[in-house]
Amino acid sequence: MEEKEKIYAQFVTKISQNRKTIEELKSKVAQRQKEPGQMTPSLEAIHARQSEAEKKLEKLSRSDGDGWHRHKNELYDFLEDIDTKLRDALAYFH
Repeated sequence: MEEKEKIYAQFVTKISQNRKTIEELKSKVAQRQKEPGQMTPSLEAIHARQSEAEKKLEKLSRSDGDGWHRHKNELYDFLEDIDTKLRDALAYFH
C-alpha cells in the first residue's frame, strides 16, 4: 500500500470515528436537555467542522502532487481541531 493510500485510510477511519463520537454526544445532549435547568454544549460547530472535513477528504482523493500535500495538511489540521472540540465536549459529560 502506498503512503498516500495509508494516509487516506487513516483519515477515513478518523472521520468515521468522529462521526460516531458526534452521534454519542448528540444522544448525551438530548438526554441532558430533558433535565430542567441543565446547560449543554452546542454540537453545531463540531458537526459543521466535520462536514467540512468530509469535503476536504473528497478533495484529497481527487488531488495529486502539491495539491495532495496541501489538502492532506488542511485535513490534518481540521481533524486536530475537531478532536480537540470533541474532547472538550466529552469532558463536559464526565
